[in-house]
Amino acid sequence: MNLIKISQTKMREIMHEKGITHQVLHDITDELFITPVGMDRISKMTSGKLINVSVHTLLKIAYALNVTINDLVEDEYFIETEMKPEMKKSIAE
Repeated sequence: MNLIKISQTKMREIMHEKGITHQVLHDITDELFITPVGMDRISKMTSGKLINVSVHTLLKIAYALNVTINDLVEDEYFIETEMKPEMKKSIAE
């Protein structure tokens, strides 16, 4: 299973901007999907206790918040850990 590092800060900010609580986010995923994202999982994601999530979970959260996956992921971490050093320079320019 591929895991993606979610940014709890970005997720909290988006939820705050939209006025969405953990309960409301859970309820939205419950309405949209066969298997909703649990309250405990949402709480752990926004508190930083759970930072690596499956693509399915990330997609569910993105759809429920009406944002893209890119709005939720910690791309700086990905760039730092996965990108070749010479390619990092080209992104910075």
